[in-house]
Amino acid sequence: NRVGYITDYLPKTIKYLSAVFCDNQKIIDEIGRTYGFGYADMSILHTTYIPVLEKPEQLDLTNNNSADKLLWIGRLAQQKRPEVLIEIATSMPTEKFVVYGAAGNSAFSDDIVNGRCPNIEYRAVYNKASELDYTEFKAFLNTSEWEGIPTIIIQMMGMGMPLLSSVVGGIGELLDDNTGWPVDGCSDVQQYIDQIRRMNIRTNVVIEKANAGYKKVHDQHSWTVFYKKLE
Repeated sequence: NRVGYITDYLPKTIKYLSAVFCDNQKIIDEIGRTYGFGYADMSILHTTYIPVLEKPEQLDLTNNNSADKLLWIGRLAQQKRPEVLIEIATSMPTEKFVVYGAAGNSAFSDDIVNGRCPNIEYRAVYNKASELDYTEFKAFLNTSEWEGIPTIIIQMMGMGMPLLSSVVGGIGELLDDNTGWPVDGCSDVQQYIDQIRRMNIRTNVVIEKANAGYKKVHDQHSWTVFYKKLE
């Protein structure tokens, strides 16, 4: 069964609303297919991309020879599919993975928190994103089963971090073959492995994609675009 605010409230309240703001276009398309709203109701649904909170200094990937870890951030919940991360790490024992995030409702949460995976380092929860030393990470890895467009992905691409992610929800509105390393769906572990291997052997391509992702975030998620859309 569908759950969430849209299911609980939108069909009952849409006739009273003058505008609904969504952070990705895909959810608007799904609303149209699911509820069959007419043109008048659909016309009040607006894609309003969340602006990148700040414009950090772009990472210098050309001279970052110490970057040897994959960064994974998120609550260790079923939605985030930490078991997929464990399968990837188990299949790639020479790769290093670092996890930040609170324990969650996934049955695999304890395995990561308690260090049962030798090449996954758990670092608990950080207070501010600016605390992290991003120079030790060669890419950001996301394994979510469903999302809108996560602010963490906007943030990572917005600093020029190479991105490897499941393409679910609105993530595809930022991530494609030009801006990063997409994986169809979220469960195909071999796709993640193949993309990591491609990333490892194609340094120039990694830099090109990271630069393209950086540009797309600052074009699509800028405060200027945000203000203009609301106006």
